[in-house]
Amino acid sequence: MNKAMNRIWMFILAEVVTICLCSNLWAAPPSKSQPVGTQLIQDTGNVKESVLKLMEQFCNNDQDHKTQRNAVCKIVSDIGVPALPYLADGITNDNDLIRMYSLDAISMIVNQRLKQVKSDSTLTQQEKQLFSCLFMRILEVSDDTNKDVRIRAIFSLGCFENQEAVSVLEKALSDNEPTMRYEALSSLRRLGHREYDYIKVMTGKEPKLADDFLQLLGNDDPGVQTKVAQKLKEFGASSIPGLLKMATGGTVFERIRAISILADMKAVEIVPYLSDNLMEATKDREKLSLQLVSFSALEKIGTAESFECLKKALGSSNPIIKLKSVKLFMDKEYVIPILNSLLNEDDVNVRFEAASILARQHVREAIPVLIDLMKHREVYWMADAVLQEVTGLDVGSYDRRWRFWWKENGDAFEFPSSGTGKKKRIFNNTDDYKWARTYNSKGSVKEDICYNIDGSLSHKWIYTYDEKGNKIEWINQKADGSLDYKLVFKHDDKGNVMNEARYEVDGSLSWEEMYIYDVNGKRIAMEKRKKDGSLIYKYTYTYDEKGILTREVRHYANGTEQIFEHRHGTKDNAVK
Repeated sequence: MNKAMNRIWMFILAEVVTICLCSNLWAAPPSKSQPVGTQLIQDTGNVKESVLKLMEQFCNNDQDHKTQRNAVCKIVSDIGVPALPYLADGITNDNDLIRMYSLDAISMIVNQRLKQVKSDSTLTQQEKQLFSCLFMRILEVSDDTNKDVRIRAIFSLGCFENQEAVSVLEKALSDNEPTMRYEALSSLRRLGHREYDYIKVMTGKEPKLADDFLQLLGNDDPGVQTKVAQKLKEFGASSIPGLLKMATGGTVFERIRAISILADMKAVEIVPYLSDNLMEATKDREKLSLQLVSFSALEKIGTAESFECLKKALGSSNPIIKLKSVKLFMDKEYVIPILNSLLNEDDVNVRFEAASILARQHVREAIPVLIDLMKHREVYWMADAVLQEVTGLDVGSYDRRWRFWWKENGDAFEFPSSGTGKKKRIFNNTDDYKWARTYNSKGSVKEDICYNIDGSLSHKWIYTYDEKGNKIEWINQKADGSLDYKLVFKHDDKGNVMNEARYEVDGSLSWEEMYIYDVNGKRIAMEKRKKDGSLIYKYTYTYDEKGILTREVRHYANGTEQIFEHRHGTKDNAVK
């Protein structure tokens, strides 16, 4: 879980640093002995006190580093440039974490300010001098004893269009740490130096022949993977024997890469092996990924033989492969029994996809499956949308309403003809459960009490808040007063929910959701994991310059991906 959160955090920093390239807007840098003083930026109010208090959180004993990251974001969003003199002092602090997160905050503030300069203003003379001082201070810590501090220093140097950084960055190209070499190369390119070979920098090798590049196929650096794949495709037919050997005898990762390249080359020689791959019975996650890649490769090759293999995959022991194959042969009646068998799979997304297909083909048995699936948050809204589509009814997007409706009308239900137009709304406040609400002394909701239509108590939601008014606990209580489950929330200083966890009656963790926000408080990522740390799903969000949501990508544990493009208040989606 920690690694996942770290990847999201580094993604945020990388996005910030690529927003703009620094313009040559400041005077020549001062000598290294020149201090970074607060006289450069006027300290109004309690800036110093606020910054130092937040910087104290940099050394918080937080294994996930959430506290530190929240403090960085607050400094950047709430204080900005006036915080730089104090962050500059943090660069030379004895504490490794203070040095690390001071550099993170500096990078984000500088790039945020330069983005503004690029669009509608110029740097003040004080800012030019301050940025020059910061550059020299960062140069000094580029050889820090802590590798994470060094990496952040090299990252930060890429913000400044100053050729004095080149010698330091070139030295970092030979560092033992791959991340250091990558950041040094990226910073050099931002300074206009593109003469360095990416593969040589990241691997220390200079491949010439196809076999040389094949030896690098298992390298875990994405940039190396891309460039190696490109070169092997350029070698053409001469690289196919080596790729076939790798596709059938390498590590799982090497096999996946080799199959992908062969598919791009439409190498029919790989087809028989891919067919065998799809039929192998396995629960190993890596091999399941190999099967998904094999399926996509057969689709891409596109020959009659490859499509016969895809048809054969209808009998695969992997339900995801079976479902993907069903979608290719939807016009054949023999796929209906296969879809029916998929309704009993453990995988929620597989059940949803199968039920959706069957419901659209007016198979009644799919309706209660879709209703039952609404108890799973990851497919709740999608299941509701399909139910509305195939029934022509609108029950208000509540799973309990759908259950009540099916119980009362399921035996007599008939699918409406297509093109019925506006959906019929069949519930109102008197038809549905009745609710009562109580409030605490501060005006926040204390309880939501739900009664059945016959007036008996259904369940009760009880809320607890912290001193700032943030909801920190949500208890779902059964009609008999016993605990059903509870949700626990953690917030940042702005009141944004950073963590949501569900606990069962015995106190055990059921699942946990984590959220990441940008400096403007916009949620840019969230992920849900089981108690063992395995991924359930992950969402990422993209906004335009006005802060309006434009793109939402949902990644699920089974490898499927759903993309929502938001345009002018509408939402289009596609499932991959």
